Amino acid sequence: MASDDDGLLTDLRQLLVDFAFGAKKLAAPLLHPFGPSLEPVALDDGDLEKLKSKLRGIRATLQAAEDRVVADDFVRLWLRELLDLEYAAEDVLEELEFEALRAARLEQFKAQLLRSSAGKRKREFASMFSFSSLHLKGKIGKIMERYNEIARDRDALRMRSSDGERRVEASPMTPTSCLTKCQLHGRQRDKRQVTELLFSEEADYTGVYSVVPVVGPAGVGKTSLVQHIYNDEALSSKFDIKMWVWVCQELDVLKLTRKLVEEATESPCCFTEMNQMHRVITDRLRGKRFLLVLDDVWNESQTDWGSLQVPLKCAASGSKIILTTRSIKVSKIMALKMHHLGYLSDTDCWFVCQDAVLRGRDPNIIDDNLISIGKSVAAKCKGLPLAANAAGNLLSIAVDRNHWKTVEQSDFVGQ
Repeated sequence: MASDDDGLLTDLRQLLVDFAFGAKKLAAPLLHPFGPSLEPVALDDGDLEKLKSKLRGIRATLQAAEDRVVADDFVRLWLRELLDLEYAAEDVLEELEFEALRAARLEQFKAQLLRSSAGKRKREFASMFSFSSLHLKGKIGKIMERYNEIARDRDALRMRSSDGERRVEASPMTPTSCLTKCQLHGRQRDKRQVTELLFSEEADYTGVYSVVPVVGPAGVGKTSLVQHIYNDEALSSKFDIKMWVWVCQELDVLKLTRKLVEEATESPCCFTEMNQMHRVITDRLRGKRFLLVLDDVWNESQTDWGSLQVPLKCAASGSKIILTTRSIKVSKIMALKMHHLGYLSDTDCWFVCQDAVLRGRDPNIIDDNLISIGKSVAAKCKGLPLAANAAGNLLSIAVDRNHWKTVEQSDFVGQ
């Protein structure tokens, strides 16, 4: 009997190499005969139902947004946050489904397990199933918590009829290197620190360039800061070639390489093969010092980034890559150092609002009473310049006390 038990144990161990835990409903019957202490932590069905319900709501909201041209900065901001949550929720549900399928394979061992010798041997078998679903429960908890935060900040995720006009054709606003006319408030120290990194001769393991990640939450002004740095005349004289590429969520290496060709040559790319595009970039950059901005980076695959950087290694030493990202993991893949961009003060948020209101108007149109209301509105922007600019645009519709009080008391800001 002992040798049969040993063989069964070996088979079980081999089978369990591939997975961290089994599904609750399949695992619990196996573990129950050995006592409650070895049963896995229950993953409440109610948690899963709540997660699925929220996911349905998120998908409905995103689907509604696809049919509209959303010009409002607040709405665009929480739509992006919702998209993040959709990915996270799908990951959890897919993991559960996957592990349930793999756990089903253990059923063939159930009869043998229950017939095996008592005592220590049984408990050894059982201990192999005593995985915990705590990590998934924790993930679900974090998703629900983040959903509730967004709900509070964005009026319970309602997509109003006034949030956008019906889409005629897709024309997303892609961030570019071009500066807006707005001043850079509360960021002089950040600008100086990032610029110092760009002027340093430090290079990473390639010996050619170094990467400067600017990391911060959505709407905190990463792109705006880098636009001001990119267009600084003192910095421009340091580099032979400057390139700006908006990356966004999906890192398609082929498409991104094509964009690099177009930025490096300042002309459309007519090539379709990666090797052809690499040759063009290599010829253009060889022996020259470049500044490349990769804006809004999400991809966390080290392999993808390795492929993208191949043609950049022929450039002159001292070249720099700035990337803007919300992900600390991305920045750690790309660089040893990073610059964290924090929230603005309420005072600086008010300056951003004020700029959006004036737009060339006489500053005297904002009297002391309006300033008091405006500062109250700015304080609700939670340190986000994107939100402050949107609030200023709303205030600019009518520069009078009644309208500004309406904005202050509305759920448009800070809900």
